[in-house]
Amino acid sequence: MIRSFFTESLLRWRLRLGRQGVVLALLGCYLLNSTEVSAEVRLPRLVSDGMILQRDTKLTVWGWGAKDEKITLSFKNKTYSATTGADGKWTVTLPAQPAGGPYTMAIAANNRIELKDILVGDVWVCGGQSNMETPMSRLRDKFPEEVASANNPRIRQFVVPLTYAFKGPKADLTGGTWIGVSPQSIGQFSGVAYFFAKDLYAKYQVPIGLIRNAVGGSPAEAWLSAEALKQFPTYQQQGEKYKDSTLVASIQQQDRANSSAWYKRLYQADQGEAPGQTKWSSPDYTAAGWATMNVPGYWADQTPLGPVNGVLWFRKEVEVPAEMVGKPARLELGTLVDADSTYINGQLVGTTGYQYPPRKYDFGPGVLKTGKNVIVVRIISNGGRGGFTLDKQYQLSAGGQILDLRGPWQYKLGATLPPAPGSTSFQNQPGGFLMVW
Repeated sequence: MIRSFFTESLLRWRLRLGRQGVVLALLGCYLLNSTEVSAEVRLPRLVSDGMILQRDTKLTVWGWGAKDEKITLSFKNKTYSATTGADGKWTVTLPAQPAGGPYTMAIAANNRIELKDILVGDVWVCGGQSNMETPMSRLRDKFPEEVASANNPRIRQFVVPLTYAFKGPKADLTGGTWIGVSPQSIGQFSGVAYFFAKDLYAKYQVPIGLIRNAVGGSPAEAWLSAEALKQFPTYQQQGEKYKDSTLVASIQQQDRANSSAWYKRLYQADQGEAPGQTKWSSPDYTAAGWATMNVPGYWADQTPLGPVNGVLWFRKEVEVPAEMVGKPARLELGTLVDADSTYINGQLVGTTGYQYPPRKYDFGPGVLKTGKNVIVVRIISNGGRGGFTLDKQYQLSAGGQILDLRGPWQYKLGATLPPAPGSTSFQNQPGGFLMVW
């Protein structure tokens, strides 16, 4: 049977097969009931090169063509046929297949499509929030050997693009391809799903397909169908209004305008970027009179500023030994609330637009110098409590040596504004994702 793998933070949903079975995992937010008609046979994104089919169950392969078009499908030396319906859709049911491959599959009508490198094994839907979404690239420091040596083309992932659909299921996905595990691709894999697949493969020695359909912070109601939402009238009413595409477009336009205006005001008000004076990020700037606070920490807890929103500049001078100079280096600043632009000796070494990604900024050998070096961090707090997240690493490393950056930093307020206007995350609204098995 096809399996569904969800994190506890969303829902423990088990993928159930209908009587006839399905191919892969029919990701309902997108895949059923096409009304599109084409002059040539066409396939959904999931049915493509490198796909993994579920073993030991009947399989339904589907696609589209012209009305009443004859379709033939060839797989493992057997041929199957179908005729498109009035809506141009066709389906072919294959008998249950044992694990194995690689195979090819040919679909022919007025045109011919050949799919290559198909495997048969176990397919899992990997759904949830950020804990399922987090890629191996974020875990490379914790599992460096795993990232460097990962190489198993029989474990494959398909990433479902982030979209939303309030008017019912879509006929197809907007993108996505099947990719196998390699040192070059491993960074794209969900960390949780990859280690799960690795353990399964070690135990069963069959191909493992992962369909990653996870969205950070998404609530359970965003994944419910219109029918399921009837049990929750408040959520149903909330989602119903977003069926109006004109309203959605209007809200998006207003959100963009509000955000752009807020950041424009912030930039214009920021004394650290004021024209006609030395920028606060410059190594030539003298930070006389700046106050100090301990890093990590939040300025609402340590300074007279309180929970102010806007721009705060932080500055720290460090003594760098000659052994660290002329080598690739990394600056680690935990996570910052909310956005940052970070400089060393006046050179921008990294920038991140929101609070959750770890700040691990790698930079080249020409930035550090022997003796005094100046680190400057421009932090934008757009709402809530800004600062340096506790219990994270704050350090500068190069040439096998590490400088601890915790402790007192100088700071100065660059600009203050009311909290940034909120925006509508449509993917988090009730019914935004429609899961249909």
